[in-house]
Amino acid sequence: MSRRRLLVVSPRFLFPANEGGKIRTVNTLRHMRGGAFEIILASPAPADLGPYAADIAMVCDRFVSWPASRLSRAGRVGALFGRLPVAVASDRSRAGRAVVGAQ
Repeated sequence: MSRRRLLVVSPRFLFPANEGGKIRTVNTLRHMRGGAFEIILASPAPADLGPYAADIAMVCDRFVSWPASRLSRAGRVGALFGRLPVAVASDRSRAGRAVVGAQ
């Protein structure tokens, strides 16, 4: 019998785990790995994942990503007048939506 899949979508790349939210998420995933679920982690990622390969393998069974992007300063100012909160507008990504949708 195969394990059920659990898709975890993070708006931030979790490594290095050097901030509270990243540390909490990494530890939660690390403790869940190998349990009842096949954990698929989806997040934006830097171009070179090599330095983080061992860390990624420690928290999930499969990692899917899209290129990390940043909202420009002008984009953030524009988001102030948009209908979405700036934090939501800065995390939006068509590439991310496509990757998550494919899972």
